[in-house]
Amino acid sequence: MSICLIVIMIGGGLLFKEVYPTQEVVVDPIGSRKIQVALSQAEPISSWKISQINSLINTLREEEIEVIYHEPIEYSLKWQLEDLRELIKLNPDYLVLIPRQKEGYEEILLLAKEREIPIILVEQEVEMSREYERENYYEVYIAGDYYKEGLLCAEILAQYFQNEPCNALIIQGDKLSDVNWKRYRGFIQGVRKHPNLYIEYLVEGQNNRLVAQKLTELAIADEDTSFNTVVSFNDEDGLGVLHALKLAGYKVGEEVVLVSINGVQDVVKAIITGEYLATIQSNTEIGPVILKVIRELEAKETPDKRILMKNKIINSKNAREMLPYAY
Repeated sequence: MSICLIVIMIGGGLLFKEVYPTQEVVVDPIGSRKIQVALSQAEPISSWKISQINSLINTLREEEIEVIYHEPIEYSLKWQLEDLRELIKLNPDYLVLIPRQKEGYEEILLLAKEREIPIILVEQEVEMSREYERENYYEVYIAGDYYKEGLLCAEILAQYFQNEPCNALIIQGDKLSDVNWKRYRGFIQGVRKHPNLYIEYLVEGQNNRLVAQKLTELAIADEDTSFNTVVSFNDEDGLGVLHALKLAGYKVGEEVVLVSINGVQDVVKAIITGEYLATIQSNTEIGPVILKVIRELEAKETPDKRILMKNKIINSKNAREMLPYAY
């Protein structure tokens, strides 16, 4: 199914320029040339992802930029590679790539380079053979500071538990996602800084409420496992955990505390009711950022190679204030 949308997305790194949604990004008009942008993404749709899409739709529509987007038939590398080949055949002015995983895109990057189609890489980095200098094959990489988001989860727990033991069940997230991997690495680094933080049990989720619920039920049933905290590297997993704990009769927010990442509305509401300790809001407001990058490239200017989107902690102190801005 082909949809003509004004859509693009996002995704940590090194030597970034920082941008935050409350920070105004000034964008000059692009000009009279009709610009066509192709977007390829194969990630499951969630409220967080929809917020990214809406950010681009609303921003680029004002500039009358056409975006060609094929709705994913399946969330796989195989499907995305087929999608990218079809998009490149259309010879768009820009190709926005949100990789499903890190490996498997070398052919696409080489083909786009041959066709002189600039790539705007978002959310995940991609791997290439050693013979290629990867950064020569995309114009800009836009990402959240995912490592820091994981680190902040550990810092929130360290502050909450003080010197008391924190025994954590970890829902690691989709193994294909470099975002989840960076969040996990950041959290592990934070755990190493605080001797009272322990990883009691670790399972692999799929950024899916039902899957996380079932994984949590298995952990509860394991007599050798005892935890007073659950850390999920995606709010969708965290909400599945919350449901499982409530069904099992736990006093969530007292016997077990929950921390996760993204900043979706259902989690912020749970913080307000006392059932959730905190979430890290991972920025989705990338519309003005992408538009500014396109404007700079159109003007033959060199944009920042890496752009970092800031994050924000949402807890009981600011949850009511942040609810209107949750995803």
